[in-house]
Amino acid sequence: MRVKQENRRLETEGIDPVSSTSFFKDIDRLGEISQTTINEAVDSLGNLGLGDSVRGTLNDGTTIEGTASPIDYTPTEHLRVEVESVDDSSLRYELLSHYKSGKWEPIRVRRYRTGDDDWIPRGVIAEIHASG
Repeated sequence: MRVKQENRRLETEGIDPVSSTSFFKDIDRLGEISQTTINEAVDSLGNLGLGDSVRGTLNDGTTIEGTASPIDYTPTEHLRVEVESVDDSSLRYELLSHYKSGKWEPIRVRRYRTGDDDWIPRGVIAEIHASG
């Protein structure tokens, strides 16, 4: 189902995922995440409440899971959600995106563990599931 949806999206952008020679190069270059996917992820995260569940997959395949706290979301401006790990209370993730030039940037993820000096970049969100 998801592959069919992605193929339809690509076709609306004028890309034939079967015969396009640059298609796989573009996927590798960005770990390609469609703007539609980014927008849906931002909307989903922006609608979270404190303590809601978040599970995401990064572009490298890493999975993060936890509860949302705190949430800072201003539509058409910025999104910042901290996710407390469900498995390790000393571990937090920061999900961050800004709205620039009429679109949301990919959602960047950083990790912080108690005792670290600073947040450590981990990648970008490729898929997100959020529920209240």
